[in-house]
Amino acid sequence: MKDILNPDAIAVIGASNKPGKIGNIILNGLVRYNKPLYLVHKNHKQICGIKTFPDIKSLPDDIDLAIIATGAEKSVIAAEECAEHGIGKLIVVAGGFGETGMEGKKLEEKLKAIPKKYKTRILGPNTLGIFHPLENFDTIFVEHGDISLAGGGGTAFISQSGSVGVEAMGAAKVLATLPVPEGNRTAIISPAGGYGVMGADHVEFKKKGIGYDDAEIP
Repeated sequence: MKDILNPDAIAVIGASNKPGKIGNIILNGLVRYNKPLYLVHKNHKQICGIKTFPDIKSLPDDIDLAIIATGAEKSVIAAEECAEHGIGKLIVVAGGFGETGMEGKKLEEKLKAIPKKYKTRILGPNTLGIFHPLENFDTIFVEHGDISLAGGGGTAFISQSGSVGVEAMGAAKVLATLPVPEGNRTAIISPAGGYGVMGADHVEFKKKGIGYDDAEIP
C-alpha cells in the first residue's frame, strides 16, 4: 500500500481554482505534501500557480497515484485513461454509482472492470480518500479543521463510511491528549468501494481498526 499511503508522485484530475470545489480543497491539502504534483485540466494552463497538463496521456510516466475529482461518468473515463497510462493506484472520490440506482450501478460495473483489465487498483468510488498526517498527505475534502495539521499517533483506521472516518479523527484528537508510549503514526483510510486495493505491505502502525457496513471482495 506504499503508493496509496506515501506516493512519490501524484496526479490530480479535476483540480479547480474555485474555492469550495472538491478539486480545489483536495489540491490545497496536497500542497503541503512535499512530492511532485501534476494537474490535468484541458482549459487552464495553471491552477493555483501549478502547471497543468491538457490530458492524462500527456502526464509523465512515473506517477504512483491519481486522484480523480470529477463527476461519476467522467471519473470512469478518467480511471481507464489513467490505467492505460500505467498509473498503478487511483482514488475516485465521486458518488453517483451503485448507491443511486440502476444507471449508477452500470457505471460502477464499468469502474470495477478496470482492475480486472489492468494492474491498476482503485480506492473508491464515493470516498474521502487518505489522511496520513505524519507524511502531510491529506485528500479529505470535508471539514476536519486543525486535525489535518496533527502530527500523528499510533493508530491506523480503515473506514468504509467517510462520516465514521471523520468522527474517528475527532475521537483521535481527544485521545491524543493522553500519553502514547511508543510510535507517532496515525492514518485514516476511507475506501468505500475499494476495488482490489486492500493489502498490508505498508501498514506500519501499532494499532489498526476497520469499520464497514458490508464488504465485497472482487
